[in-house]
Amino acid sequence: MFTNVATAFMKVLLIMIGETDYETTFERVAEEDRDILPLEYTIPAHIMFAGFIFVITIVLMNLLLGLAVSDIQVRRYLYK
Repeated sequence: MFTNVATAFMKVLLIMIGETDYETTFERVAEEDRDILPLEYTIPAHIMFAGFIFVITIVLMNLLLGLAVSDIQVRRYLYK
């Protein structure tokens, strides 16, 4: 299941965002003998996916924080 640390990290990251099927995302199945083969560019795919998740998380948290702060400032102005 977890063959090395990088695979374990990516599987946990996928589970955290709600996508629980690591094999269909980062591996492909050979049609003739049904063997599971890794993607051709496994390391760049993992790096890009992890970077995307972290960047999107930071961006979304900053947007939600900005929305909350601006809402508080509007309410403070209205109730003075």
